[in-house]
Amino acid sequence: MKTIATYAKIPIVLFLCALLVGNTAWSEDTDIYKPKVQHNVMILLDNSGSMGFGVYENDIDYHDFYRYIAENKGDWTQTAEWDPIAGTWKYNTNVPYYPSDKKKNRNEIFLVAANAGYTEGSGMTGDPGNPDLDWKVAEAISTGTFISSDGSLSGGDITVAADGSILYKGSALPNNRGVKLHDWQDNYDGSRVDNGFAGLVRAPGFYFSGHFYDGDDTPTQDPDSATTDGSSRKYVYFFATGNYLN
Repeated sequence: MKTIATYAKIPIVLFLCALLVGNTAWSEDTDIYKPKVQHNVMILLDNSGSMGFGVYENDIDYHDFYRYIAENKGDWTQTAEWDPIAGTWKYNTNVPYYPSDKKKNRNEIFLVAANAGYTEGSGMTGDPGNPDLDWKVAEAISTGTFISSDGSLSGGDITVAADGSILYKGSALPNNRGVKLHDWQDNYDGSRVDNGFAGLVRAPGFYFSGHFYDGDDTPTQDPDSATTDGSSRKYVYFFATGNYLN
């Protein structure tokens, strides 16, 4: 009888264990929001205006791309409207806007001014990716420096100091804009991002030089001398490639 009683208790013990395990396994969907849960993921949503700006891709030859669209506009659109100023039919874009003789070398670095604004406290500008900015492309200053696909520089006014810092005409970039040619960041997935001058000029395509536009051909280091637009935003000089300006 003792043996039978012992065996009879086994199913009861197993049943109680199953209940305990079951209670610990069940959870609510909202448990992930409770303070007792260790969070390791944060989701950020950005709905600012800059999310509507175009994204620059260094590997695209923009002059050839836009000129192809302009020259072959009849292949991809049938809508047009008469432009009385140009005296031609307008297909959203037009060949004269992309003449071959105006094409800049895509790997050459220029100094070009834009009314991005400037905050002295932080030394930051507004977002140069804003398509509404007034870029003075016609007055762009050639540095004579070219950047290769591996980020190395050759010739011209932009050189690299012994410590790897960028120099313009032999001097460090002013207004706390000093930067190394390369500043590699290793990501957890094994990829690498260059946050240095070479990486930023290639993508997003520009770098604030610390110089300002005062209406003259010579950039100034004095923020107070900068020309402003109708909204009192200062014109600042960016380093940008010919491909970005094209």
